[in-house]
Amino acid sequence: MLYRLAFQMTGDGYLRVTGVARDSSAVSALHLNDKVFGATVRAAQMAPFQTLRLLEAAREAGKQPGVDVCCEAVELTPEQVETMCLQAGRVKIA
Repeated sequence: MLYRLAFQMTGDGYLRVTGVARDSSAVSALHLNDKVFGATVRAAQMAPFQTLRLLEAAREAGKQPGVDVCCEAVELTPEQVETMCLQAGRVKIA
């Protein structure tokens, strides 16, 4: 499923990742930092170019606290969504 991901560094230093897909509930997660998020992306075994795009967006969010940094649409399987700790309805802290 194609997700559009947004990254934001919260005021207390967490990396918030929110994803939206057509005809699906929004999913989100709070990660301790971009390194923890990077570990979940690598565990999800995404294509190298997708991994790089997501890691760059997460790093950019750290440089601009409080500003949403968007990533273009990324194809994610349900297993990858789960591995990246993204959940619908509430925020999971990873």
